Amino acid sequence: MQTIFLFRHAAPEQDFALRYLGRTDPALSDDGRRQARTMFAHVTELPELPVRASPLRRAQETARCGFDRDIPTDVLLTEFSFGTLDGLLPDEAARLYPEAHRYLTAHPLDAGPFGGDDWPSLLGRADAFARRLGGESCVVVGHRIALHALVHALGARSAVGGTLALRYGEGCTLRRCGAGWERGDGP
Repeated sequence: MQTIFLFRHAAPEQDFALRYLGRTDPALSDDGRRQARTMFAHVTELPELPVRASPLRRAQETARCGFDRDIPTDVLLTEFSFGTLDGLLPDEAARLYPEAHRYLTAHPLDAGPFGGDDWPSLLGRADAFARRLGGESCVVVGHRIALHALVHALGARSAVGGTLALRYGEGCTLRRCGAGWERGDGP
């Protein structure tokens, strides 16, 4: 039975916690590294599975806290880009790029008009990753919006109640059951 363990990266450096992170690439905070080690510590079946992670540093560091090996990166798991708003706090974005910020507030998954991603492009990347997996079980370490897109691409939306909302350093399990998926909280 195909099982996919989805993990959101642990907490980034504090200066970045409330920003539109997108493709901004901060390291994990000390708390984030502890959070990542704790997240993976009790999961005994994971060491045998292939691990895939976003190439962004916060996902790579999170994965390395749980696995004592090189972690292959996959650009298809890269987080949603907020374009010109990447790395800004919401109030900075509103002050510096008021039109883009208003647009993103009204259309949260469409940063295309100001150099970022839109939902169809992110979903296309997630779909390509899901097809590449085939029926393989694996561990995926990524980002909030990119993992949500992967759930859509896998056809597992009903298993997560429509939206996958993992906080920093949280994970869940998706298990294929017949034609559908079941979610398990935590790894």
